[in-house]
Amino acid sequence: MKTNDNILIIGRPKTGKSCLKGQLATRLSETDSQVKEYKKAKNIEAVNKITESQAIGVNPARTSKEFDVETIFHLEFEDGEKADLIWPDYAGEKITDIVKYRKLPKSWLPLVQESSVWMLFIRLDKLKPIDNLLLRPQENITKLEKKKKDENEEEFTHEISDYAFFVELLQMLLFHRGLSTLNPVNSPVLQVVLTFWDDLEKDESSSTIVTPREELVKKCPMLVEFIESIWSSTKVSYMGLSPQGMSLAEKIDDVAKSEAIQDFADAPEEHGYIIKNNGKREDDLTYLVHHAVKLAK
Repeated sequence: MKTNDNILIIGRPKTGKSCLKGQLATRLSETDSQVKEYKKAKNIEAVNKITESQAIGVNPARTSKEFDVETIFHLEFEDGEKADLIWPDYAGEKITDIVKYRKLPKSWLPLVQESSVWMLFIRLDKLKPIDNLLLRPQENITKLEKKKKDENEEEFTHEISDYAFFVELLQMLLFHRGLSTLNPVNSPVLQVVLTFWDDLEKDESSSTIVTPREELVKKCPMLVEFIESIWSSTKVSYMGLSPQGMSLAEKIDDVAKSEAIQDFADAPEEHGYIIKNNGKREDDLTYLVHHAVKLAK
């Protein structure tokens, strides 16, 4: 590698970015961690607030829309590989605004242009289904939109589908990267991370292993088609992620009501897991980063 790999975290609101940040920070602080920091992170105050919340079993507070301070984890793996995990302290609404206003913030331009990996967080259980004209005739869709508009004339906007949102977002990022879609994209690597995997409905009686890619195809098949028509097959990856392994309490008074949450608070570093490309579970959350680094080679 000519330089350290830069990994840019990209995700809409409530997709688990803060939860993962806190869990990685906790693991890095452990003396027996397989991943070390070759240089201390700057602007660590926001991370400390997250780990403090997780340590008492409370979900981290959402990032303020006005608070925009970049945090970088400087990671070194056992094999000597290094990576800078760039974690802009942005509210997820900023990602939504990029598509809504068709404009990339100036602070994001160097991040998009210089990163070797784009780590795209998608929460499957929150994806909206695309309106099907066979199941929902156009007249019904129009009536529903008119009702919403009548209820609140000033705030009514037509929401695009999740498929259209992510395609538009990726197209904008590729444009600002100066990349053509005529040839397969090899850099940056695209790592699609399906977050809050533990919240997905699963058939517990089935012994069949379901991969993250298969889950995304079920929910948003055209997004998978788009991604795989743009990126080289060796430079795209699909992972499942449960950063905490469970949902924590919303307030401290609720922690005592759950034995599972109390167990989490006793040892946050022992919770959380990843579902790899092949559908198998991995309890080492740093695998998510190390795998991305290897794809970027």
